[in-house]
Amino acid sequence: MFQDPTLVLRAKNRRQYQKLMYHRSVVALHHRYPNIFPLEEYTLKAFAFCLNSVQARAFGRRLPWSAMVPFADCLNHGNVQTKYDYNVEGNNKFRLFPSGKNHYRMGSEVFNSYGRRPNENLLQDYGFAMLDNEWEEVDLHFEIPEGDLNYSWKRRALFAMGHSTRRLFRMNTCGLSFEMLSCLRVAVLHEDEIEVMEDNEFNPERIQMDKFSQVSPISMFHRIVGRENELRALRTMFTCLNELVESWPTSLENDELLLIDLLHLRPNKSSSEKGTEITRIVQRLGFDYDSDEYWKLLNAVKYRLTRKRIITKGIHMVNTLISWFEDQPSSSGQQSKCKLTVQDVFDDNNPALNMKRSLIYKVQLHEYLDMAASPTLW
Repeated sequence: MFQDPTLVLRAKNRRQYQKLMYHRSVVALHHRYPNIFPLEEYTLKAFAFCLNSVQARAFGRRLPWSAMVPFADCLNHGNVQTKYDYNVEGNNKFRLFPSGKNHYRMGSEVFNSYGRRPNENLLQDYGFAMLDNEWEEVDLHFEIPEGDLNYSWKRRALFAMGHSTRRLFRMNTCGLSFEMLSCLRVAVLHEDEIEVMEDNEFNPERIQMDKFSQVSPISMFHRIVGRENELRALRTMFTCLNELVESWPTSLENDELLLIDLLHLRPNKSSSEKGTEITRIVQRLGFDYDSDEYWKLLNAVKYRLTRKRIITKGIHMVNTLISWFEDQPSSSGQQSKCKLTVQDVFDDNNPALNMKRSLIYKVQLHEYLDMAASPTLW
């Protein structure tokens, strides 16, 4: 339903962790004080309910202690700016209020922010997902196989950069991961390119591991080192993203249409807009708006659709860069035919963008495109 095996695995691990906590706390107390903590009353089900309630509803970061606050914990979540405090100037009151540019019109719904939470966290703690959640991230697997002829050299270079030969990178709503791209530059190095680097005294075992050094792996692979190397790195990333797309049981377009149908079932339409169209949707889905299956499928579609939009945007960005590099002169020292702009690659109209994060990302993208205009070989 969610089309994310990692989410299913983490949910199972979460349940196992709750069982472990139950045995370490409640069962341990029962063995010590069996009359006070009878297991017939202090069950695993009751423990899990209390634990989930505290995790989902308690306030605590700005309070002297964690606390359940009636009514305040009933507000729905939104990616809005809010603050709360308690006992300011001795008033003995809890206050929850909008901050920054956040405000509410009279008669509109008041939201609280549960924090900068991706949909995986929202699903496991609260049971819902947000479409185009600005804090959503998609895990991308990176690995250099041990059978690589230059595995040892590449492993040392990645280690000097603070990475390993096997790890996860996260792609957010902005687009491609520059951190992953820097590691891919190492992963796709050819033996002759490594020899050129060593001739120029670039050796992970000898160089000074100073992040500000001009010859460190950090500074070397966080910039474009050559047209062919960058093309191989970008193509590898494209393959990674495309394999993820091919693993989806349903396409982005199919999920878009399914979401339209699900939202059409909500009882906010006039009676003239319902009728045969609603009947057709209910017959095809097999359930109506009031059923649990509706809400499960609605949040599952929001979850996977948000992830698919992130990946699709990443594919578009990577494909744009590949096409541009392929059109550039292959000889070093030649000036590029044209320069890409941030607007050519980055979509400012994405509703899932976080303003602060997108500004930082556009600075990184601008620096990258400046390098791409005149790539420097070793």
